[in-house]
Amino acid sequence: MADAHHIPGLPPSAWYFPNFISEAEEEYLQRKIAESPLPRWKTVASGRRLQYLGGSLTKNNILIPEALPAWCTDFPDLISRITCTTDVFKAAPGDDSVKEADTGMPNQLLINEYAPGQGISPHEDGPAYHPAVATISLTSPQCIDIYQYLSPTDPSPPLTTSVSASISGNDDINDTTSVSSGRAIAAVPLARIYLEPRSLLILSSSLYASHLHGISEITEDILVGPTSDSEEHKPDDAKSSSVPVANLTLLDPAIQETIVRDGRFVSTRGTRVSLTFRKVERVMKGALGGGMGRKGLFGKR
Repeated sequence: MADAHHIPGLPPSAWYFPNFISEAEEEYLQRKIAESPLPRWKTVASGRRLQYLGGSLTKNNILIPEALPAWCTDFPDLISRITCTTDVFKAAPGDDSVKEADTGMPNQLLINEYAPGQGISPHEDGPAYHPAVATISLTSPQCIDIYQYLSPTDPSPPLTTSVSASISGNDDINDTTSVSSGRAIAAVPLARIYLEPRSLLILSSSLYASHLHGISEITEDILVGPTSDSEEHKPDDAKSSSVPVANLTLLDPAIQETIVRDGRFVSTRGTRVSLTFRKVERVMKGALGGGMGRKGLFGKR
């Protein structure tokens, strides 16, 4: 199943599943998220709202677990459906005394709300997480960009660089104002991936662990194909738009036809909600936090 959804031109560790959930399921998830108590939401400096479920991290990157909501584990049982697509969340057994027995399943959920014009700087999620992430998009499309670090001896490609990247810390929940890695990153993305509503994106291995991902703070995404004008002929503010969309062949056929006919597809952003599932590898033993048992975190067996 996963092979048909591999994103062309990227390492074999990126998959895109359009219409992973139905419209009815999307509406149900939107309603459940809207019912979240206001104190659960955190607003970061950029104005973006977020919340995380499944537990919190200690300063030593150990998860103090809490039960995920039933809409993750029961209906529409997102976690089981995600893990049926690939085995990227399965880790080799370890001997760490606080490491949870490997379930091969995510155990933490980050919810991000992106209003038009909001984004997040290129970043890594940090060493607490197993090198895999699964993201379900709701309500509005949006592009995510994949960046690479620049070698100190050979800064190409490209020659221009942006500010040093950030690594998300425990307290900012995927904001990028915490620990700087001190390494220069390429100004032009390595790849752009267009996330349609109800889609699932999975990144793993080096694309998650040694590359960076970010979302531009723009109100429109301009999708181009591999034969569009090259970056050299674009104005500076359109450089990221000149990067071909990597998952073009997996998108809605109407989008593909528009790009073939017109050379581009302009997508106006609305408010997008993302459900990002990750796996914290070190879990505090005995700290059930509302249900880490067999009927807690992952629902009924």
